[in-house]
Amino acid sequence: MRLSTVFVAVPIGIVAIAFAVANRQSVALSLDPLPWTVDVPLFAVLYAGIVAGLLIGIVAEWWRERRLRRAAREARAAAASLQRENAALKSSQAALSAPVRSGP
Repeated sequence: MRLSTVFVAVPIGIVAIAFAVANRQSVALSLDPLPWTVDVPLFAVLYAGIVAGLLIGIVAEWWRERRLRRAAREARAAAASLQRENAALKSSQAALSAPVRSGP
């Protein structure tokens, strides 16, 4: 693990643990139209919101970049086709420029 990663990850982990310890009180979580209510720790609700936001952002970015992935895939296919054509032309050129032998 890189030293810079340790200098960033360890303080973030310490802050996350301190936040969880400081916010252990239970809150009632209910989704309004549904009749159920669940008591969960406040830090769990907040962490779940952060994770949900990250997942939504990742999916949105993946969806936004679909055109770029398609263009890259088409460019790779075109490059491969051109490489095959180039190899075929080189081999036919080599066959044409080969010395011609006449007679025994």
